[in-house]
Amino acid sequence: MKRLQILKNIALIITLIAAFQAFETVTQFYREVGKIPIDTLIYNLQGTSGNKNIFAAAFVIEIPFIIYCNFTREGFLKFFSIIGLSLCFFSLFLINARSAFLGLLLSLIILSSTLAYLYWKEKQLKQFLVRFAFIVVAFVLPFFISQKSLINATKNKSNTYGTVASRLSGIADQTSENSNIRLAYWKGSLELIKKRPILGVGYGNWKIYAPLYTSTLLNDNIFSNIRITISLRSLEKRGYRTPYCLSQFLPWRYC
Repeated sequence: MKRLQILKNIALIITLIAAFQAFETVTQFYREVGKIPIDTLIYNLQGTSGNKNIFAAAFVIEIPFIIYCNFTREGFLKFFSIIGLSLCFFSLFLINARSAFLGLLLSLIILSSTLAYLYWKEKQLKQFLVRFAFIVVAFVLPFFISQKSLINATKNKSNTYGTVASRLSGIADQTSENSNIRLAYWKGSLELIKKRPILGVGYGNWKIYAPLYTSTLLNDNIFSNIRITISLRSLEKRGYRTPYCLSQFLPWRYC
């Protein structure tokens, strides 16, 4: 129970930090939109990370903790977590990072499926649906507002950024050199994941193994890079009891 309380406190701290970062990102966008070129504005949505893709990836990682906070807190903190979650979604849509869109989609599918199963198993599916409805609202409202803003801001002004739909559709555009390179990265990443699905190749070793699977030494996808290189063994060497840690994130119903 003590460890679960620590996890709850960590989730709360992450929620507070993410909410303020997201608020600053959203206000920065609306403060500068129309004043500087839209491509420059979106590129500058980096927070303190120095890279908008890394900044977006951080939000994707933080969102499960915010949802955890929402499911384990009551009163004002539950309300605040929904506001923070909404701001994080809003920021992700504005940042326009395609890898973050895919990571967010996968994360939400896994989270919602796991939670639905746990609540269904305890015959409390109705309670889950009520809580999940708030998360849906926190996702849908920022989505439509941000997309409307991006349509107005990028119309005839940007060939790079746009709505979520236009950005995701560009992934499979085989007429684009950048898209072809990105698809090659992902294909090589997938092959390497198949070879070492559990242990990985060791953190930071992607560039060593990349020539075996692709002709380029770069990988611009943060999520595939992390998935390939991180290993349970490397975590355990740093003192983390990996199976236990993972188990703590799944049974949120019991926290």
